Amino acid sequence: MNIFTIIADNVIELLNEVTDNTLREKIIQLAACKTSSSSSIPNDKKVKDEFNYSAPYSLSEVHNRLSSKQTMVNRDTSFDDLKGEVEHLKEEIKFIKQNHIICDRRLTQIESGNSKGKNKVDESTAEENTLANTLNIDPK
Repeated sequence: MNIFTIIADNVIELLNEVTDNTLREKIIQLAACKTSSSSSIPNDKKVKDEFNYSAPYSLSEVHNRLSSKQTMVNRDTSFDDLKGEVEHLKEEIKFIKQNHIICDRRLTQIESGNSKGKNKVDESTAEENTLANTLNIDPK
């Protein structure tokens, strides 16, 4: 089975079906190694870029989160845990707001481009009507 032919959603579904934790971790490690060795970008930079630009998650990030959860001792949530989660959520909100601003600018540019094109069409139609009126011809 070639991991590159499976889309990310299918990989997550596949991992949900695997009940053996060691096998699941091995699949994630293999997939993370395949994607990280495919380019010469440093690992931390690549994971950050993949997370920010291509998808809301990457296999490397899934692997890192699963491995960090397995090494953690079951304990009550502390203030520091909540503080870290709040900071993470603030970063996500900031990223979403930036994307929203970018999309609004693009939409404004598209709309202004369309309205300029429409104005040009209206001007040419007005010229045709003026010419037709002087010749007493139906413009259409």
